[in-house]
Amino acid sequence: MKLKSICISLNTILFLTACGGGGSGGTSTTNNIRANEMTVYMDSGYNAQGVANREYVTVHICQPGSTTLCQDVDHVILDTGSTGLRIFESFISPSISLPVVQASDGIGSPLTQCMYFNGGVDYGSLHYADVYLAGEYAPQVQVQIMNDPLYTIYPSNCPVETQYNPQSGAKGVLGVGAKKTTNQSSLYACATPQTCVLTTNNYNYPLNPVAQFVGNDNNGVIVSMGSVPASGTTSMTGKLIFGIGTQANNQLPANATLLYSNESVPNCEFSLSFNGSNYSSMFDTGTPFTASQLGSVPNCSSYPNFYCPDNTTLFSATLYSYNSFSGPSINFTSPVLNYQTYINALGFPTWILPNFIIVPNQLNGNMIIGMSQLYGKTIYVAIDHQPTPYGTGPFWSIQDNND
Repeated sequence: MKLKSICISLNTILFLTACGGGGSGGTSTTNNIRANEMTVYMDSGYNAQGVANREYVTVHICQPGSTTLCQDVDHVILDTGSTGLRIFESFISPSISLPVVQASDGIGSPLTQCMYFNGGVDYGSLHYADVYLAGEYAPQVQVQIMNDPLYTIYPSNCPVETQYNPQSGAKGVLGVGAKKTTNQSSLYACATPQTCVLTTNNYNYPLNPVAQFVGNDNNGVIVSMGSVPASGTTSMTGKLIFGIGTQANNQLPANATLLYSNESVPNCEFSLSFNGSNYSSMFDTGTPFTASQLGSVPNCSSYPNFYCPDNTTLFSATLYSYNSFSGPSINFTSPVLNYQTYINALGFPTWILPNFIIVPNQLNGNMIIGMSQLYGKTIYVAIDHQPTPYGTGPFWSIQDNND
């Protein structure tokens, strides 16, 4: 979720996101086929005011050591572009009473975390929970509780005006990217809720929940989504599979090209070459749309954040291992549709919009491949320092489901 969408007026971008609103939703049921496989679902969010192209899962959390003080949290965004589990405080039952993570400051002060994204921040306290995903179990996971009402004074380098809120259709974020730790963040030791001091105890950074699984399926994830008709749709399901090369259902295809990175790269990105320029990139299920500069392709007059080519044009890029432009590569192509024509013809909102590219405010050396370009494909994300039969992560791969 490196390039997140901030809540903006529907008069500016129709159907991209909805601002304000309230309400709550019930737990979505998922049909988990195997112990290492769970259903991903896409819809309008728990309050019918979600962001387009959002993948959700349902997460089961428990008080550490308990099998009864537990709850399901539905509509948690599945995000291969970040690391860690984050849940809004308003959706956690007080009855399960998750213990706080304490700093090593001599007095055991509670820890808070500011998690940074290009579009904003998540700030909140850190707590321990046992996490269950399908048949997988991760004990004592550090979970960030966003918008914790105990911590309303934000640190100076964690701007409250960009804080995400629970009115955008999601109850949390499950970050299952290639990074093992959430070190793209700041941690604070809070002697009191009003006195939180930056700490440098790096070992306290929360880990990728998948890397904490008990058993062998802890080296990465596979996300597979079906194709979407050009007219879009209102709901669909896909698969989240845990582990790479550990079971019969998570093997890499024989013709797979691996895009390697390393843990020193901020989000373990690979490299992307487009129109004569090179960028850092990744397959990011938490980012609704790919953002790219398309040269002479015009913006839409009524929806200037989208492109409106006179005829369907092609986005074509070449993907490489990080800074390895002479090695194995993947040719990545996607049609770019005219958003204004699409909306005028459809006349009503859909929540799953394929093949649209938005106009970036700035690229900053990054061109993230978002969800709109990932339908009909399967992506593979190997976590850094985790061994697989195909080599040690981090690495990425992608396959067209028709291949």
